[in-house]
Amino acid sequence: DDAESLWKLATHKLIKTRYALNLDGGDWIIDCFEERNAPLVIAEVELTSPSDRIEKPDWCYREITANKELSNVALAKKPISEWPIEDRLDSLLNSQ
Repeated sequence: DDAESLWKLATHKLIKTRYALNLDGGDWIIDCFEERNAPLVIAEVELTSPSDRIEKPDWCYREITANKELSNVALAKKPISEWPIEDRLDSLLNSQ
């Protein structure tokens, strides 16, 4: 009940479905965004230490860790559907 009450009060909301994958080299979290952030999908891997090496799956396209525009907070405030198409492409294609 508390969570539902807080959700109603939130001015910025983010809706996504989260999936967990246990792959060799780490546990992955896959977020499939909905509504105004669809069809964005972001994957992250949970490492035990910063020095851990990962084997990036073929379906994993770009490293976006440093891209603050794609953080949950940023996407809640300014959903990707509100970005000009040029900004969407630039943010996704030019991330390291």
